[in-house]
Amino acid sequence: MISRLLDVSEKEYERVIQRLVTQRFEAIRGQTDIKVPWIDDLYYPEQHDALQQRVLQALRCRRWAESELPPWALPLPLSLNDCTALYNGLNRGSRRGYLIGQYGILLRGRGWEWKCAPPFEEFCAQVLRG
Repeated sequence: MISRLLDVSEKEYERVIQRLVTQRFEAIRGQTDIKVPWIDDLYYPEQHDALQQRVLQALRCRRWAESELPPWALPLPLSLNDCTALYNGLNRGSRRGYLIGQYGILLRGRGWEWKCAPPFEEFCAQVLRG
């Protein structure tokens, strides 16, 4: 029963983000000098479809993080600025901020493929060992 409920929930989440991302991307189609919604990368009209898929993967990754990361590490930051803001400026010196910010940067660099990244606990242990 729980497995079925989880499947329905995931399918509904996928349907919702597909619709939301499609709407946002249709609103920016063909524009220049703007940033991609959610991830704030530069938008290139010729890469419209690829960037849209990247955003979908980032949102899926954020959803995955809800069940894998500790509550203090949520929500997973998606833009590079959001990642670095967790340990720069007003947050300078925040160890927790540094850990989640760096983990967000790692996931961004791996195309939001969380299966290719170390579990958060291992990542933290590696970073803290220095």
